[in-house]
Amino acid sequence: MRKIRKNDQNGIKLNDTDKALIALLQEDGRASDVAVAKKLGVSNDTARRRRERLEREGAIKIKAHLNPRKFGYVHFLHLYVTVKPKVSTREFAERVSRERNTYYVALSMGPEQRVLVHYRGKTEAEMYDFVEHLRNDSQVASVEAHVVYEVVKVSYHSLDLGRE
Repeated sequence: MRKIRKNDQNGIKLNDTDKALIALLQEDGRASDVAVAKKLGVSNDTARRRRERLEREGAIKIKAHLNPRKFGYVHFLHLYVTVKPKVSTREFAERVSRERNTYYVALSMGPEQRVLVHYRGKTEAEMYDFVEHLRNDSQVASVEAHVVYEVVKVSYHSLDLGRE
């Protein structure tokens, strides 16, 4: 008996085969459609069509993930930036997102609306200069900087669909 597809919040329909295909691609995004089909027990065409549909619908995106440390980026900062009243938080965030070594910029809500900025640098001096650049920005009320010294888990772009 075929399982009925269930809509997620964004309208993407996934059945058990789709979820299994995604899990395999999360382990090895370079796996061929033939290899995926064999592991799923479906035809090569079925594996290819499902992968293409998931890509087309924006459920998956297959790309290379770089290791910044291999390129000399060994220092990482998480910054919480509060902008001054009457400053557009979104416009400020968009401006900061264009800075060379920012790799994550988000708007947050809470007692204060803040901009979360993740920044990577090759030297401590580069990190210091970036923080001072933000602190001296006329739109910034405060900057809270946290140096990341160890990453325990990275899974922002992966989901355990088997538990849903």
